[in-house]
Amino acid sequence: MSVAPARTDRRGDIQGLRAVGALLVAVFHIWFARVSGGVDVFFVVSGFLLIGSLGREAVAKGSVDVIRYAAKLAKRLLPASLFVLVVIVLTAPLWAPGVRWEPYAKHVIASAAYLENWYLIRFSTDYLTRDAATAPVQHYWAMAVQVQALAFFGVAMWGLAWALGKTAIDRTKAVTGFLILMFVGSLAWSVIHTARDQPAAYFDTFARLWEFALGGIVALILPRLKLGEGMRLIVGWLGLA
Repeated sequence: MSVAPARTDRRGDIQGLRAVGALLVAVFHIWFARVSGGVDVFFVVSGFLLIGSLGREAVAKGSVDVIRYAAKLAKRLLPASLFVLVVIVLTAPLWAPGVRWEPYAKHVIASAAYLENWYLIRFSTDYLTRDAATAPVQHYWAMAVQVQALAFFGVAMWGLAWALGKTAIDRTKAVTGFLILMFVGSLAWSVIHTARDQPAAYFDTFARLWEFALGGIVALILPRLKLGEGMRLIVGWLGLA
């Protein structure tokens, strides 16, 4: 008797993109001292998975279960991130000079509250500045942006679904239109803010929303596209490039 293979929710293509993103971050930071597109890849993938899921739920059901969404997000992000912060707090006296304990503690608190990006903006931090005093949790800015963006879209999608339930507007068009509006608005702000203050724009959640929105747009539109095998191969390589 044959045994059916176990089902898995893991997607090889998504895992591959995450691996590419991690590799870009490591290579560019270690050898080139520059910002890569690795973090951008993670943000778009998060939008594709989570915001795409919210959009499909809003279209199919006319509602969004924000409690389930928040629980899913917390389960995905909290355990590992909080564990690392606890380890840093407990071991800091072993490797950090005493004069750095208070500044590091403030960074840890900001990271635990998922506000590290705004804390870095407040103190005009340049992410690529090589400084021995750089906080060991400075990289938590990316997780803070992710949590803030996904929380924003969760509440926004809930409100949009509630409003659509009282109208005859096509849900698919409305949800896609909302994401396109967020994409355009955030991208415009990113361009303006980057021209004025690049270090601050790098950490600004509102200058990053377009990346999450892009992932959500692709997730909603992709199932409607009928691409041949050859075209899918070309598009895949273009995306990797």
